[in-house]
Amino acid sequence: MHYFADIILPLGLDKPFTYALEEVDYNRLTPGYRVAVSFGKLKFILEL
Repeated sequence: MHYFADIILPLGLDKPFTYALEEVDYNRLTPGYRVAVSFGKLKFILEL
């Protein structure tokens, strides 16, 4: 099974970006959980 999360990045874009997750991470995450994601050469630490 595949797991994904839609993440809104603070870039002024009008859509979220979808990131693939491992099952263990999917089961752990809830809204408000802090995550680190890469976007090109940038790295963000955000809340879901």
